[in-house]
Amino acid sequence: MSKTPNRDRAMQLVAKYRKPPQAAGTRHGNTFRLDLRGPVLFYGEKGPGIDADAVVAGLKANQSARYVFVDIDSEGGSMIAGQQIYAALRAHPGLKITNADRLCASSATLILMAGDFRTCAANTQILLHAPEIPAEERKRWTAARHSQTAGILRRFSAELVKTYAERTGLDARVFEQEIQHEDIMGATRARKLGLVHCLAGEERWINGVPYYFPDPRCSLKTSDVAAFSPAELQAIARKRPDLWRDSPIGYLAFAAPSSVARRN
Repeated sequence: MSKTPNRDRAMQLVAKYRKPPQAAGTRHGNTFRLDLRGPVLFYGEKGPGIDADAVVAGLKANQSARYVFVDIDSEGGSMIAGQQIYAALRAHPGLKITNADRLCASSATLILMAGDFRTCAANTQILLHAPEIPAEERKRWTAARHSQTAGILRRFSAELVKTYAERTGLDARVFEQEIQHEDIMGATRARKLGLVHCLAGEERWINGVPYYFPDPRCSLKTSDVAAFSPAELQAIARKRPDLWRDSPIGYLAFAAPSSVARRN
């Protein structure tokens, strides 16, 4: 994700004098749960919604949790806050399972993509779209300002596309097109694009790791590919995505993080 030195330094100074945020989430044994609902709040924004500082604080306080379950029902909001939550989830050493419930749009999809295993409800609506920056009424929107803003938006869009492509294994061009038309998609298309692995409840747990096998008659067995690391499985799957996308190799490749695979 991008860094903006001036903004980051300013946020660090503000954070130095702010009260520590109340950590989000609940812990039950070796499982840490986050129930993220409402808009993804902008930095300093008050009101109900998803506070990135609180989510990050909760994750930091629960680094020992083996599992992190995240339920998401959000129309999105701040991309910077979404990036912050995404980075914190990816950095957590546990197995992250994210679930889109009812609505997952805009920057909330970044939170969804942070999951090592991703699910959704049958009626979930998911929306990918290009970022926007609302015009500030009291500023003069000269050609230079428009050009600068366009450059920022292009960078944000490229970061989004890169994240979707890396987490699904699909070509970035698929998501370059997807974020432009801004059509709400259902569970079927979300699964086709690899945004989710399956509907919630369809996964099968093996040695503490969830997997999804769309065809129970498939001749490939978990034991046949257990000797490969996730990186090796991803290399296999990327060579022939048309062949492996809906197979145990495809789902094992992108569902099992190396840290969990080593533990099990």
